[in-house]
Amino acid sequence: DGTRVATGVGARVARDPARVVPGDVVVSDPSGLAALDGIEAVLGDLRLEGAGLDLLALPDLAEVGGDLALWDDPAVTAVDLPALTSVGGDLALYGDDALAAVDLPALEVLVAGADLWELPALVAREAPVLRRMGGGLDVLGLPALPRLDLPALAGAGGLRVRHADALVDALGLPALARVTGAIGLEWDR
Repeated sequence: DGTRVATGVGARVARDPARVVPGDVVVSDPSGLAALDGIEAVLGDLRLEGAGLDLLALPDLAEVGGDLALWDDPAVTAVDLPALTSVGGDLALYGDDALAAVDLPALEVLVAGADLWELPALVAREAPVLRRMGGGLDVLGLPALPRLDLPALAGAGGLRVRHADALVDALGLPALARVTGAIGLEWDR
């Protein structure tokens, strides 16, 4: 019948092949993001590199089979991925100077880890149902982030927080029961 089965972290989900990208996607301009309108799954990596976006919004995207990366885009102010439930690789946000908000309300599983590096404007992030991270959480250079709340996160491959001084008294990880790798906390003050 032409239905493609996307194999993500959770159950197998039958998807319309027209709404699935079978490989990697690199977005380097706003038209590249527009081409992903209506896409439910990218089975490879999804990388946005200097795309000149002010908002990364993909309301239908539920699964990324590889890495999800937003790199060096000084214009982007918000990431809004309301349907995203799983990322098969790393979630990597690097050097996005104006990024102030990351909204991932349905994200449950990161097969690898999350790298949040050099995001000086980030003040709001939401991933309330993220429960498992196979790799580590690495936070570096988020001076404005007032709180890091991951209330459902029960396990991670590591935890490293560096140069994010507002988080000294504001790590909210009440469900975290297991960290299989290193834990490192480093403050500037």
